[in-house]
This record gives sequence, structure tokens and C-alpha cells, in this order.
Amino acid sequence: MKFIRSSSVCGRSCSGNCKTCSIASTGLTSCVACVSPYDFLSGLSCVSKCPEGMFGDPSSGKCVKVCPRMYSTMDRTNHLCVTECPIESFQLNAGTHLECLLTCPKSYYPAMDELNNRICLSCHPTCGTCASPSQTDCLSCSDPAFLYLHIHEFYHKCSSPCE
Repeated sequence: MKFIRSSSVCGRSCSGNCKTCSIASTGLTSCVACVSPYDFLSGLSCVSKCPEGMFGDPSSGKCVKVCPRMYSTMDRTNHLCVTECPIESFQLNAGTHLECLLTCPKSYYPAMDELNNRICLSCHPTCGTCASPSQTDCLSCSDPAFLYLHIHEFYHKCSSPCE
């Protein structure tokens, strides 16, 4: 077993995928930086991909719940803080930041913006899922509405059961 020394404290050397350790006054070592491809520190472990609900922050090398301001986008597929979404992802404007997703969530539909970026846009409020923002392009409805297929006019619309 290897040991390392920091000032007057002696402790075990870094283990596994840890590149840099610190030694507490008790002699316990803890990882502070990881070896590639395990680029992110999650708790006491080095991981190549942060766990669900966490994002890899390239600037700190840690898994974080909220990305720092310099990264305007959270890639939910790869669990990374990024400045822009990968080309195969859809961008969803989540208010304070963008999110990168493989598919658009319920009540959003896939579209292209003026720069040919793949984006998710909001459906009409009565639609659960849709093909466009129009209330006549619903594919499913938000409760308690029902989907009506208007055959002669070729559209789907959500209406309440009492209409």
C-alpha cells in the first residue's frame, strides 16, 4: 500500500480513477480531481457520466445540480453543462437556460428555428401532444378534454365533453 505525505500528515495514496488527492488531518485521503475518461467527481467517486439529475461541470470537474452561468445549456442526454446542444438534440427553452433533449417532452412539438437548430415548441394549451401550435393540430388532449376528429375539415381538436 502506498502512502503520501502532506505537511506533517501521512495518508493513503490516491486510488482508482483519482488524479489528485487531499489529506485531512485525520490521515484520510479524498479525491479532488479525476483521471480521464472519468472526468467528474460525484461525491467521493470519479465518473465518466454524472448521475441522473446532475450535470458535469467542465470548469470544476464536479457533478453539479445547476450549471454555472458560463454554460447556458444543460445536456440532459449526456448529463453535461455545455454552451450549445449537440446537433442531434432538440433545444428546449426552460426559462433561465436551454436544455438538450433527444425528443421533445409532452405538450411540446419538434420544429426548426431560423438557424436550422432542432427545437421544441409549446403546443396549444388544450393539447397534450401536437403537431403544431394550432389548436386544430392536437394528437392527444390535456384532461378533461376529448380529441375530436373533424373528418370533413381534416383536423383534430380538443373539446370538453359538454361542448
